[in-house]
Amino acid sequence: KPFGVQAISASVKKTGHLVTVEEHNIVGGFGGAALEALAPQGINFKYHAIGMQDCFGDTGGYDELLDKFGLSAPKIAASVKKFVQNK
Repeated sequence: KPFGVQAISASVKKTGHLVTVEEHNIVGGFGGAALEALAPQGINFKYHAIGMQDCFGDTGGYDELLDKFGLSAPKIAASVKKFVQNK
């Protein structure tokens, strides 16, 4: 708290997209909170969640785990690019 509903809403209205990146499981995280906050506004947009896809965690080096779960900078960039280009 506080949750920046107005800033998120303005961005989604401008772009028609919402991308969230979470360094943990995507279920029950920031993306869900953003969707919950935007739902009453009736905005039409596409949503993409980047993070651990409802799975158990793993052990390893920090950079290794980021890469494994798609959270390294190159993998995030590739994922967002693919999402935005699939209109």
